[in-house]
Amino acid sequence: MRTSLRFALAAPLLSLLAACGGGADAAGDPYERGLDQAKAGDHAAAVESYDAALEGMSADDAMYEEVLMAKVESMTHTNAADAAIAFLAHADDHGAAPADYAKVFNWMVAVQDWGQGGKLAAALKDAHPEAEAEAKIMDDRINAAIAAGEVSAEEREMLEGLGYL
Repeated sequence: MRTSLRFALAAPLLSLLAACGGGADAAGDPYERGLDQAKAGDHAAAVESYDAALEGMSADDAMYEEVLMAKVESMTHTNAADAAIAFLAHADDHGAAPADYAKVFNWMVAVQDWGQGGKLAAALKDAHPEAEAEAKIMDDRINAAIAAGEVSAEEREMLEGLGYL
């Protein structure tokens, strides 16, 4: 009977740990820890965790791009310009699909950094001239933000330099 009681008391605790992401696994795996931190809104800590996960990895590792993109997403919340630089450096060195540019652009839209969004749209056009549909979607969204007055003076200046104004 004592064993049954211990199991009955331990089962809810184990279920709770599993539902919370397993605690111990997230603490030991910097990528998983970063995902948990980003989910909780602690993007600065998530970037640090993703950096730790990327240490020792090469661009050829299976998880490299997934970890890098998670880092870039969190960076859009802490420093959008650095996020764009990190993504574009990776794209220049290793290539990136139009869908990757669109993903990062959408993260910039989410944080309303239209200047960095414009930089990504211009980079997409340079890297993938055939991706006209994706570029048009980006351009249309930037132009709608300009028309709606969502663009700061600094972003307007950047977008002007990119040919939007």
